[in-house]
Amino acid sequence: MSHSNNDSLSNKFQMMFERYCSYIHSLEKISNKDVDKLIHFETTLESLLEFDVLKEENFIFQTQKDLYNQESYISEQLNTLALNTSFFEWKTILDQIEPRETLCDLGSGYSKGTLLSNLLDQWTVHSLELVERRVEVATKALKKATHDTSRIRGSIKRSDLLKDSFPICDNYFLYLPCGELLEHLLDGLEKLSQTNNLQIIAIESHGDLINTLKRCSWLELDRSIKMKMPRHDQMLYFFKPREISSRLEEKRELDKKVKSLIDELNKKKKINLTLELDEFCQLKKHSDSDTQLIIQDDDHLWLCDLSSSVPCHLDARHVYLESTYPKRRFLLSKCTGLLIPDGKLKKIVNERRLENQIRKIIIEPQKLIEYKNGQRKKASF
Repeated sequence: MSHSNNDSLSNKFQMMFERYCSYIHSLEKISNKDVDKLIHFETTLESLLEFDVLKEENFIFQTQKDLYNQESYISEQLNTLALNTSFFEWKTILDQIEPRETLCDLGSGYSKGTLLSNLLDQWTVHSLELVERRVEVATKALKKATHDTSRIRGSIKRSDLLKDSFPICDNYFLYLPCGELLEHLLDGLEKLSQTNNLQIIAIESHGDLINTLKRCSWLELDRSIKMKMPRHDQMLYFFKPREISSRLEEKRELDKKVKSLIDELNKKKKINLTLELDEFCQLKKHSDSDTQLIIQDDDHLWLCDLSSSVPCHLDARHVYLESTYPKRRFLLSKCTGLLIPDGKLKKIVNERRLENQIRKIIIEPQKLIEYKNGQRKKASF
């Protein structure tokens, strides 16, 4: 594409984007009719760059959905505003950081932050995305938007964030569901924050992202601003790491306590305790892979895998856990102890993981196996 064609595209995009922004700013309250017009603006901007999010997502859903997990947001039901942080929202985000600062979008979808920063020739945004088709589409759009590849701001790369490292930046953007990926990224960001200044910018995802960040002992909420786009939580949140010396002292105390608990568990095979969130997270990292949480229901105690359980912050007051073996959601406060299975019990625990027919392993007041069909059988272990 020639320089003049690129300049023409950039001018068209900027003119349409200015109309888009002016329209949103003119609205006091956004109605359903307004949402339709916002989607029209967004898809028009996409079409200038020759891509269509809805069309691409339908293609991915039909042909590639089995290649990725649910944290990749692959669905034929999501519209362009639900799946992506919109161009308008990206302008709101970028206006909150200094032009010289860098930003890394962790799980970037169609990488609209990088596209916008190049079309407006401001800021530097590095976009990392797992789904290969999204990366291909965004990369093609970036080439269309820029006439000098040596002057591209930031980058768009395919990355498995559970395995790959991410660049050192001043800011990191999160719009992710809670789960293994978010846990992994927060661990990495915490380590990075011990030697680098950084800020986490976040938009609520499935209703528990912001509460998760608020409960991170190494983070504190710095500020939040209200955005115009329609979301169930319209705030844009900014988190900064707490002062390093106090964090390190708390970590030393936590590590000491968790080591003591693990030593006791390895010796006794079963211990009673109540868990705080930080203790749970550290125990999960350092315990034997077969370790079971003991969960208190109204009239019985049952087991779930510690390694398959993740925090789930559905409200600001309570911490829930979501487990895979079995598939359950329960309050962290329901955990009453830890157990390392051996002999027949270890065999049953492994059978639950492999065959996925066992729902509950009940240890008190009777030893029972509850199957997915609801049937319970007495057990000896």
